[in-house]
Amino acid sequence: MLARIRSVLVGRELDVTLMSKPGCELCNKAERVARRVFGARRVRVVNILEDRALEDTYVFRIPVLIVDGVEIAEGLITEDDARRARAAALRGRVAR
Repeated sequence: MLARIRSVLVGRELDVTLMSKPGCELCNKAERVARRVFGARRVRVVNILEDRALEDTYVFRIPVLIVDGVEIAEGLITEDDARRARAAALRGRVAR
């Protein structure tokens, strides 16, 4: 909720995507982190196994957190990683 309020206050919504797959515990942890930082309804989780091109791209890298089209973190994604990405995106730039 706080992330949504901040993004509305600065006049923009963030596009947050998590590349994931079923049975991936690291992905489940990254999803919980992303939902805490960006808000539960703001995070779109994409199952890479549903698209061959996505699977080829991300199978050895998941989870991958993407904010406003920029890959900002992969593997072990911490709350600090997600918070830095949110702050940078709200300032108008995403930092890796």
